[in-house]
Amino acid sequence: QRDVIYRGGTEASSMNLAYQGTRTGAISVVTRFPHSPSCMVQQADIDAAIKMIGAFVEREMPYLS
Repeated sequence: QRDVIYRGGTEASSMNLAYQGTRTGAISVVTRFPHSPSCMVQQADIDAAIKMIGAFVEREMPYLS
């Protein structure tokens, strides 16, 4: 599921708005009962996020050279 968070949500939003700003992005894993001792997450969601991050960092980025 893809979603765009325009305000709040993560520290990435603050980085994007601070001073002249910087390009930011975040990969979020959906949880139930966040910020509580009984927070729950699906292992498959964590595995998918790890796979997505791995694919991103492995790709060629010629514009960073």
